[in-house]
Amino acid sequence: MKVNIYDIKNNGKRKYAHFDKRLELKEVYKYISNPENIAKHNFYPFIYYEKKMYKFNKEKGKYDKKRPICYASHIDRCIYQYYAYILNHMYNEKVCELNIDDCSIAYRNNKRKSNIHFAKEVFDFIKQTQNAYIIIGDFKGFFDNLDHNYLKEQLCKLMNVDKLSEDIYAVFKSMTKFSKCRLEDILILNGLRDTYKGIRELNSYETVMDVETFKKFKKGNLIKNQNKFGIPQGSSLSGIFSNIYMMDFDYKMKELVSSNNGLYRRYSDDFILVIPCRDIEVCKKFYDEAIAIIDVTPGVYIEKDKTKAYLYSSDNVENITNYVIPEIKDEKNIIDYLGFFFDGKSISIRQKTYGKYIYRMRRKIDGIEKCNGITYKGNRINYDKVYEKYSKKGLMRGQKTSNFISYVRLSNKVFKNEKNISNIEKNHMRKIAKVIKEKRIKYSTNKI
Repeated sequence: MKVNIYDIKNNGKRKYAHFDKRLELKEVYKYISNPENIAKHNFYPFIYYEKKMYKFNKEKGKYDKKRPICYASHIDRCIYQYYAYILNHMYNEKVCELNIDDCSIAYRNNKRKSNIHFAKEVFDFIKQTQNAYIIIGDFKGFFDNLDHNYLKEQLCKLMNVDKLSEDIYAVFKSMTKFSKCRLEDILILNGLRDTYKGIRELNSYETVMDVETFKKFKKGNLIKNQNKFGIPQGSSLSGIFSNIYMMDFDYKMKELVSSNNGLYRRYSDDFILVIPCRDIEVCKKFYDEAIAIIDVTPGVYIEKDKTKAYLYSSDNVENITNYVIPEIKDEKNIIDYLGFFFDGKSISIRQKTYGKYIYRMRRKIDGIEKCNGITYKGNRINYDKVYEKYSKKGLMRGQKTSNFISYVRLSNKVFKNEKNISNIEKNHMRKIAKVIKEKRIKYSTNKI
C-alpha cells in the first residue's frame, strides 16, 4: 500500500539519545519504504529500563510495581512506525470483515476516541440491560508471554499468505529475537548516575557512545531473548502485534457474548464481558466458558487475583466474585473500568487517579517551598508552573498539552455533568491554595 508519511503520527525527531543519531521519518523514508533494504537491515539493540509505579492495597500497603520499557534506536523506530502504520490498516480491514471491529479498543488508529468514551459505552450498555452480569479481568504478563509461532501464524492470517515476506519477517524477527541493553549500564559507561539528572544529561548527547565503543560494549552487555515467547513493550509495533495476536481470541469472545446478546471489549490486556442475566448459575457457566477460551489461546493467562464478577440490577451493583471464583475474596460493590468507578447509580473518576494528581501537585509545591523558590542553579521559581500544570489556568493560557483538569473536563462533557466528576474542577483551585498555605506554614516554622 502507498503510505503518506504525514499520515504517520509523531514522525519528528525524538529527544532521547541512542546508539545512532536522531532523525525524522522523512529523512529515511526512501530507505525504510524499500522492502529489500528492510530484509537486510541490521537492527540495533533496544535500550531498556524498569519503570517504577507505586501501588497500594490493603494487604500489601504501598509497594513498587516495575514494568520493563524498551525504546528503539532512531532508524529502527522509523521502521517500526512505518510497518505499524501498514499493519494497522490491514488489521482495521480484517476486523471489519470478521465483525469484531468494536472489540479491540487499544492501539487503534481509526477510533478517534479515548478511554472516557469507551468507558461510557460500556456503562450505558450495562444500564440499558437493566439486569446484567459483568466480568472484568486482565492477563498475566501479557507482552512477555506472547508465543512467537502463534504470532507468526496470526500475521500470515492477517496478510492471507502462507509465508511472511522477507521484510515483514525481518521486522517480526527483530521484535521476537530481540536484544537489549540496560540504560543503567550505558549511564555508568558515560560516568553518569541513574537519576533524572543523569538521564537528562545522557539524552543531551548526540549518541550514547561512539561506534568503536559500541562494538566493545555489545560483547558483555547484550541481553538476548532466547525464549520462544515475549515481545518488548514500548515500541511502535508492540500494540499492533498484540492486537493481531488476539484476533482469534476476540472473534471467539465476540461469538460467546453475541449468543447471549452481550458486549465484549478488550483494552490491551484488560477485558470486560457483559451479558443480560439475573440467574447466578448461568453467570457461573458463562464465566467457565470465557475461561475456556482463554485457556486454549497460546501464551494468554488469566490474572485471577484481578478478576472480578458483578451483578447489576435496579441501579445496584453487587459483587459476586466470591461465588464465581471462590478463591478470590473481594466485596467492593463498585465496577472499576478504564479509570472510572460505577456503583450502579453514579460514575466517578477512579480515586487512585485523583490521588496521583493530588500527590504530584503536593510534591511540586513542597519542592518550591523547600528550596525557598530558588533552584540549585540559582533560578527563581514561583507558583505559575504549579497552576499551569495542575489547574484550569494552564488551559486558559492556551496550554497545548493537556493536564488532569482537561481530562476532568472531557470526562464531565462525555458523562454529562456527573456530580462526582464536575465537583473535582469546582474544588481544585481551592485545594491548590490550601496546600500552598499548608506548605508555607510548615517551612516557615522550620526556619524559625
